[in-house]
Amino acid sequence: MLDDDDIGMNGNSASRVNLDAVRDRLQGPIEERLSGIRNPTTFDPGKSGHKIKLITGLIQEFGGLTIGEIEGLLVAANVLETPERISGYLLCAETVGWVRPMQKGSQEFYFAEPVADAAQLSLPSDPDARDKSRRRLLIREHWKVADADRYRGIVQVSGGAR
Repeated sequence: MLDDDDIGMNGNSASRVNLDAVRDRLQGPIEERLSGIRNPTTFDPGKSGHKIKLITGLIQEFGGLTIGEIEGLLVAANVLETPERISGYLLCAETVGWVRPMQKGSQEFYFAEPVADAAQLSLPSDPDARDKSRRRLLIREHWKVADADRYRGIVQVSGGAR
């Protein structure tokens, strides 16, 4: 915690802030925090944060999914969750700007916001499936033909034509 008097802060004015004092006070805590950052970990189904990132990663992969589709994909990954719990995880992902719910046609989809990948998914050895960009493009091309509402939502959230 920084004390205003210790760094020269005067009310709402930062004109007299001593930057050396700020640096000295923050350097230790920042170094401690950075040294504690871990490498990405293996998925742990007991951690809600891991499930939120998995769900977000699945939505990023497919562009847009319904809660029922998410539930089915989680079952395939041996992660059993009720639609109500999935809804809660989606609310968390929406709150941090990772997904956006949107009604398209008669269904509510969750679309991936254009942010960094939430998860790294292990997929089949098919060359087209291994290349993430190509795989995602093929999925979106499928939606363009098979599910126009979903495709329009993907384009709308991603901010451009595809």
